[in-house]
Formats: sequence, structure tokens, C-alpha cells
Amino acid sequence: MKTKVIKNNTLLRLTLCFAILFLNYRYWTGKKHFPLVCKLFGLKCPLFLVQGQVHEGYEGVVDQFKLNFEEGLEIGARFTAFHKDKRVVDIYSGYHDRFFNKPYTDNSLQLVFSSSKFVEGVVVAYLVDKKILDYDMKISSVWPEFGNGNKENVTLKDLLGHRGGVTWLDKQPTLSDIGNLDRMANILASQKHNFNGTKTQGYHAVTRGWYLNEIVRRTANKSMGDLIKQEIMPLLDIEYYLNTPENVEFRVSPLLGNPALRTIANLILPDKYKSEPLPQGFKALLDRKSIGFKALNSSPKQIVPFPHSHNRKQIWRSESPSFSGITNSFSLAKLAAMMANNGTIENIQLISPETILQSLYPQEWMQDTVVTRNVTFSNGGFGLDFVFPGSEKYKWIGWGGIGGSMVWFNPEKQLAFSYVMNACSFAGIGDKRSWRLVSAFVKAVEQQS
Repeated sequence: MKTKVIKNNTLLRLTLCFAILFLNYRYWTGKKHFPLVCKLFGLKCPLFLVQGQVHEGYEGVVDQFKLNFEEGLEIGARFTAFHKDKRVVDIYSGYHDRFFNKPYTDNSLQLVFSSSKFVEGVVVAYLVDKKILDYDMKISSVWPEFGNGNKENVTLKDLLGHRGGVTWLDKQPTLSDIGNLDRMANILASQKHNFNGTKTQGYHAVTRGWYLNEIVRRTANKSMGDLIKQEIMPLLDIEYYLNTPENVEFRVSPLLGNPALRTIANLILPDKYKSEPLPQGFKALLDRKSIGFKALNSSPKQIVPFPHSHNRKQIWRSESPSFSGITNSFSLAKLAAMMANNGTIENIQLISPETILQSLYPQEWMQDTVVTRNVTFSNGGFGLDFVFPGSEKYKWIGWGGIGGSMVWFNPEKQLAFSYVMNACSFAGIGDKRSWRLVSAFVKAVEQQS
């Protein structure tokens, strides 16, 4: 009898061990963003229907978009591409959040982090074209208080090229501060030059937009958010919000991070054991003594971790143009198509060809103290000559946001695209989700030629 009990206990332990190993295997090899019950037991798995419009010959983009969802890399996303001034792809799929009930549609809006910087560049080019701003102007000429602390010689072009000496703020603003533009102006003006007046490139991750916004306020007599809302949105029939109106907040899909265990594993395991290694230089940003940490730490204090910190309504309702833009891929891609087509889209000229050329002229290359990769910025603050895996023949102009959103254009081929999503990775300039879409897009363009 005792022998039988021992055998039963051994069998129970073995069964339990096997079950734990099996469920552990299912979790780590399962589809990342699928519900837990789906990953473990194959139950209640979400269905994804791709909707939108696709021109003949671009069906390969849809196939890659579907693949992102089938592999569990997405929850909700949208991709839009233009060739010349024609929208050839505009597709969306998935769900608004992790409840997998509310669909992600062409009515969905998304916070896009640093992809917002692309729109900053467009707004400044628009004002340069109107002779309200000049890339070579000293900022202190329109904002005397800015000249404090060895910043008197910083030009608009310097700021756009992340050489404004304001990579970080010594006084970390609060959520209340960023909601009050006059108070922010005082905080910004009082900041001393980070590098004692020496021109140094250090990616202005969160600060550039606040400074540009105050320059716009002082020269155009309205904030950047109001200018976009009043002058650019109605002209191009797009949506892009800073200080997002309360009546559209229900359309904003919340940002969703990796499952907690995967995030921890990504941070502590060696790269060879990760399915998605962290971007080069990411861990350096976590070093409290690094310039990169200071740059990121200039944003309001985060009570909750990335990316959920930016689901706070106070962020949505602020004008933080470098990271709080709320929009969709169609609107970003249409702006990019305008840039790719010498300032004109659908017979509407927003910016003259001369100013477009001026805005895209490269600044002298300088090693960045925050970004580990080599980056050349243009006069207008756009990243130049980026190449993505799978479409190496093409050089792109634009920018992307942490999490994965992107907006880029190629003037030579008159191409433009944007990708937005709610499932955030740690990527700074895209990841395999967007790269495979871009690759399929350019292949389709080549086949049409």
C-alpha cells in the first residue's frame, strides 16, 4: 500500500512538472500579444480582418500586414503609402486594446511619440515659407529670454538639428507645467546651455518641441497645435492633434507594452536568448549618469511604466510636440507625400519647392551624444538617408517614434508612407513589422514601373 502511494505521488509530481514545462513552452513560444488563454491552450484566439483600400499590384503589402497579426506582433495597427500623390495603400486591422472587443478602424487615433517630430519640421518649413521664420535666425532675436545661460547664439537650425544645447532640462517639468505654456516658457528660457555654449549634437528627445512651440507662439501668434488645427488640417483634410480635444479622446487607442515577463526577460537576458534584442544603445539610456538618460528624464515624472505613462489624459491635452502628437497613418503619410512632391499634394501647395529644398539641405555631420547610430539631420530637422532592411536601395527622409511608429518619404521616387500601432516595442526607428511592409511597398512600386 505504501509503495502504491509513493508511485502515485511520483506520477503526480512528474505530471505536474510536465504540465509546468509544457505551459512554460507555450508561453514563451506563443504569439506575444495574443491573450494568455490563447497562448497556453489555443482558446479564445482573436480573429483579425484587414480592411481598407489597396491599388492593384500592392496586394503584397496586405500579405505582410496580415503576417504581423498572425505572428502575434500586433494588436491594432494601420499602414498608409503614397506613390506620387496617389494613396496606393491604406489598411488597418486589429483591436483598440487588449480586451479584443473594440475594432481598430480608420477612425482610430494614435499617440506616435517622436514621429511627432516630423510634423514639427513640416510646421517650421510652412512658417519659413511664409517668411515668418528663418532657419538661420538666432532664437534670441524673437525670444530674448532664451538667450540666457550661454544660449544667445543658438539658431533655429541648431535647435532643429538637435544642437540647441537643450538636450535636457535641469528642472523636470510636471504634468501641470506642460499644460501651461506660459509657465513652460519660463522654465525653458531659464535653462542653461547644456554644453556651456559649445555647439554639440545631443538628440533633444522631449525638449525640441517645447522650444519650437514657444518660437511659433512668439512669431505666428498662436501655438503649434492651434496653427495645425486652424491652417493645415482643414487645407489637407487630415487629423493631427496637440492638446487633443476631449470629444475625440474616445477614438485614441491606448498604447500597449510587451507582456511583463517578456519585458523583464528583454532587459536581463543576453541578446542570443532573445527573439527581439533591444536596439543598439538602449541599455545606455538606463544609465542615470548618461546624457541619454537626462534627455529622456526631461519628460514629466512617470508614475507608471512606458508606454502606459503616455496614456494619461494630461499628456494628450498638453502641447508637447516632440512626443504627444495624436494622429493616424493616413495623415502622416499625406504630409510626407506633400514633402516628397515638392510641397504639393492633390493640387494643393502647402510649401514652395524652394523652401522644401532648403528644409532638406543636410547640416554638417556631427557625432550625437545620445543616439548611438550615425544620424545626419537636415536644416528642417528631418533625419536623412535612412535605409531599412529589405529595401536597402532606397534612402528615406523623416523620423520615427519609440514603440515603432514611422513616417518617411523619398523625393527621388516620390514615395511616402507611415505606420502606426498600439502595441509598442522598444524600437526607435521601426522594427520588423514596419520593415517588411516597406519592403513589400517598394517591390510593388518597382513592379508597377
